[in-house]
This record gives sequence, C-alpha cells and structure tokens, in this order.
Amino acid sequence: RVHKDGSSECPFAEELFADKEAIQRELESLSGQLHKHYETATEELKRCKRNRNVIREDEGQLYGVAAQNAYERAQKASDEEAEKHRRLQRRIVQKQATVRRVLEHARGVSYPRPIRMPPSPRATKRELPPGDIRNCLAALSNDEDLLTQLFQYRFSGSPDLEGHSFGNLFITALADITGSFEDAVVESGRVLSVNGRVLPSTLHNVKLVASMELPHTINEVRVEGESKIPEMTGHIRRVWLEPDDAPAFPPVIKELLNADIIVVGPGSLYTSILPNLLVHDLLSAIDISRAIKIFVCNIATQKGETDAFTCYDHVRALEVHVGRDLFDVILCNDNYGGDVGSASRWVLADEKALSDSRVYCADLIDDDRPWRHDAAKLAQVIVDIFYERTGPLL
Repeated sequence: RVHKDGSSECPFAEELFADKEAIQRELESLSGQLHKHYETATEELKRCKRNRNVIREDEGQLYGVAAQNAYERAQKASDEEAEKHRRLQRRIVQKQATVRRVLEHARGVSYPRPIRMPPSPRATKRELPPGDIRNCLAALSNDEDLLTQLFQYRFSGSPDLEGHSFGNLFITALADITGSFEDAVVESGRVLSVNGRVLPSTLHNVKLVASMELPHTINEVRVEGESKIPEMTGHIRRVWLEPDDAPAFPPVIKELLNADIIVVGPGSLYTSILPNLLVHDLLSAIDISRAIKIFVCNIATQKGETDAFTCYDHVRALEVHVGRDLFDVILCNDNYGGDVGSASRWVLADEKALSDSRVYCADLIDDDRPWRHDAAKLAQVIVDIFYERTGPLL
C-alpha cells in the first residue's frame, strides 16, 4: 500500500512511485517523437503522390511521342503501299491495252517463230487450274462473238501450242502480271465484260485424285489430274483432293450463305462438279444455307467419266462422295429427240430417279445442239421452281 506522501510498507513500491515523474517525462518525449515521425511520413507520402503524378504525366508524354512515331511510320508504309498499288494498276492498264489489241486482231495473228511451251501450263509451276474458271468466264461474257470464241480457242497445227487453250494461257499470264490468281480472274472478267462474278472454290493448290477400275485389271489404279482421269477410260470408283483440308475461298462462303438459289451443274461430274463439293468448308456452307439447292443433271453421258450413267447414277455418285442428301431439287431432261453423238448416250430419268420426290423432269435440250442444255429453258424452269416454293419476288 502506498501513501500519499510516497511512503509505503514495501520499498519497491516507494522506488516505483519516485520514478513516476521520470517515466511521465519519457512517455511525453516518445509521444513527441512519434508525432514528429508521423508528420515526416505524411509529408513523404504527399511528396510521393506528387512525384507519381509527375511520373504519370511524363509517361503520358512518352507514350504520346511513341504513338505519334508509330502513326508516322504506319502512314509512311501506307503511302509506299499505295504507290506500289498505283504502279501495279498502271502496269495492268498497259497490259490490258496490249491484250485488247491482240484480241481485236486475233483472227489475223500469225506466229513467225515457234513459242516454247511446256506440256501443260501447270507442269512446272504450282498454279491453280484455270480451265473451269475459263469456261465460267466465257459463259458469263456479254460478248458472244470474237472474245468468247477466242477465249475458248484451242491451238492446233503447232507442236509447241497443240491442245493449249488461249483462255488458260491468258489467265496464267495475268496471274503472273498481277501476282495473284484472284486478281487474274477479276481482270479476265473485265476484258470479257462478264456479267456476274466468278470465284474459285479455293485459292490453295490441290490435286484431284481418282481410284479407277481399268479394263482387264483386277486392282484399282490411282490416277492424278483432272485431265488424266477421263483419258483412262475406266470405271471411276471415287475421287478425292490432296490435300483434303484446303480452306474455301472466303468470298465463296459469304455468297453461298446469302444466296436465294444455289444451282450445281451441269458439268463433268467427277472432274468439275465433285472437286468443288470436296472442299469441306464450301460443302458445309451449301448444307447450312437456307437457299433452294438445285442439281442440274447432264443431258448426255461423258466418255471416260459417266458412260452409261442414268440420272439416278449421277445423284448417287454425288451423295456417296459428300455423305448426305444435299439437294432439294434434281432437274433432269426428258426430251430424247435428236442425236447426242456416237460417244455419248442420253442420261435417262430412270425409275429409281422418278421414285425420288426431288426429281423434276422437263424439256431442257438445245434444239441445235441436243447434247447441251438450252439456257433459256433451263433458266425458266429454275425460276418457276423458285416461285413455286417461295412465291414471286417483290
């Protein structure tokens, strides 16, 4: 017990009471130091915040300078590319003028010296096959006379040019000039005044391969190349592409998905029609498209590909290869008057075909060339079918 005067029955308590004032003074001193440290820390924190803001402003300026430099570099590169494009356009215009002069005087052209050509335009270069593109351009050309005839013209009488198509060579040359097969097709369309667009199914170089049964052989034979397959005069078991994963040309996918009508055929079943459907992306686009899908069956058989085929055989071959019922309507000719030639036979609408509710038969032949479709008849039937299913267009 400690009394008010500091006396106590315990000596230790008396010493503790005696140091009370000293301890109080030490606490006050520590409190002052702590307050001082707090003020110093506060000032330091404010200084750091100010420095941080300054640093941010500096960084912003640095970023702004970097962005400006990047923009200037991009603008310079863009200007350079624009100039390259203008130079290329000038070259194209010059080449077009030369080509037009050649076309205008084509019937009077002579070849004073032989032009050395490889056996095939694709033999030494990895370029896309222009044959089907050429046929489509010629079919859509507004010029039905000289230009179209010239584009489809095949050379004869010269060992160096024998069998070569002018249109194929023309497209190949334009691909070299423009540096792009796609641009070559566009420029060819301009020369021919094409009404519409011609788009390749893929821009990747693919090879068509067939497994065939040849006469007097047991084993199937592998044949490569769309021009070689019909020459083998055997039975085609199946065809495929190598590589089999080539992506479709994106504009083709867009057009298919936006189409009201998709018409496939007529054409060489195994070497023209099926190769397009074997491009997986393109096939999927046709499958999911909400368009009416029409397959136009050939009027006559093709030697080396569809010998003795009926309408049903054409449809069956398509569906076996694509693995599904792809078409809503199958158009087949039912007028067998006329001569289709000794090498071909009529493609008949047989009982199996007629039992299919999708089959629509009509007179589709060209009276002057009965082995071919009459364009006006075929177009009218397609429009009628579209109206029947959708109603007239407003």
